[in-house]
Amino acid sequence: MQIRKFFFESFQSLISYLLTSVPVTNYVTFNIFVSCNIFVIVKEKSKKTTVRKAEEPETYYNKPVSFNDVWYMFQETDKKFQKLEGFFSSQWGRFVESLVEGDLVRLLNKRHIIVSQTFTNAKFFFKGKEYEFDIIAANGNEVVVVEVKTNLKIEDVRYFMEKLSMFRSVFHQYDNYKVYAAIAYLKCHEEADKYSYRQGLFVIKATGRSAIITNDGSFVPKIF
Repeated sequence: MQIRKFFFESFQSLISYLLTSVPVTNYVTFNIFVSCNIFVIVKEKSKKTTVRKAEEPETYYNKPVSFNDVWYMFQETDKKFQKLEGFFSSQWGRFVESLVEGDLVRLLNKRHIIVSQTFTNAKFFFKGKEYEFDIIAANGNEVVVVEVKTNLKIEDVRYFMEKLSMFRSVFHQYDNYKVYAAIAYLKCHEEADKYSYRQGLFVIKATGRSAIITNDGSFVPKIF
């Protein structure tokens, strides 16, 4: 998350300020408010307090905060951000999967891949490790394996390609099928959509209440 990233990128300068710029004789107290998504640092001199929300919890220190004090609070706040990040990522992921799955048959049919069945969350084991394909769409002689990402990056595409290399070793029911692949996303970074195109993948973008395949008419999907 951007807020979390901001705090950790600023950590060194903050610690430097606390330990070198704040005189002990000033009786300066830093009140650190921590809630599930709030991290506010307020400086207090004497007994005058800057504006703050009365309903927010606060911790008082009667001495200048030490490195260990601040580091502990960063750790506790990071745990809260991790929980929030995991929650929102999973919820968005489910939403995008639902969106893509709902339109997938129609989209592939337009590309002359007539889908007769779909499966979601296909877990499998390879060399002792567990993996998962988000969606598998198939007919009598073709199968399309779909990876769904909320925020698509090049490393996600590479990891998906790595999983695809395991497909025929595990899903033997598709031994005689043409295996295609698609990557679906809500938001794209690092031009990962163009990278996916060059790898021979169908590129599916979730838009509003539906999804579209962004590959142009000249695109030829790779058979894996």
